Amino acid sequence: MLVPDSALTLARIADAPAIAERSRTLIETGLPWSWVPRRVEASIRHPETNVVVARVREGIAGFGIMRYGLEEAHLNLFAVEVVSCPERNSALNPTVARYPCTIRSCLA
Repeated sequence: MLVPDSALTLARIADAPAIAERSRTLIETGLPWSWVPRRVEASIRHPETNVVVARVREGIAGFGIMRYGLEEAHLNLFAVEVVSCPERNSALNPTVARYPCTIRSCLA
């Protein structure tokens, strides 16, 4: 359940730079930056792709980019910013917000 000051919405073109920057810092660390703003914007505009953002107050706390085909779908990118682990008060669904912490615990 989301708290009142957060929302899941379809991304807007204006969100592309923020999504791209989060991809660079949260996902593509140490790799060549491939999800640049232009590529994210193309996904937002693509008729068979959904780009969803988790808005918290004035910012974006997470996002997902999913492309749909005739018989399958592909999750291109997914990220949720986690401030602290494992116990935290999250404006996002607690299950989603704890997911990166759970993965980190399993890898440790």
